[in-house]
Amino acid sequence: MDRKCDGSFDCPDKSDEDKEDCKMVQIPKGYMKTVPPERSNQEKEHPDSNKTVVAVKIRLVKVTAVNELNMEINTMIRVFKSSINK
Repeated sequence: MDRKCDGSFDCPDKSDEDKEDCKMVQIPKGYMKTVPPERSNQEKEHPDSNKTVVAVKIRLVKVTAVNELNMEINTMIRVFKSSINK
């Protein structure tokens, strides 16, 4: 598992670099992380139901470096999310 999604094919069937499993996050130009997403039509019609529940699961893939002097660690993680509008 250490070599999964590391950019190098290690399995004969190349399944360790599957396109769906190893997608990189693409942040579009002009993205403003302090601005919330636009409300859906349902949220506009029912303002009391404007909450979105977001479930996030983070899997630590590996620790790539540890710098005890600066109290830093570098890691490779995988993030899974799903949102459920109420």
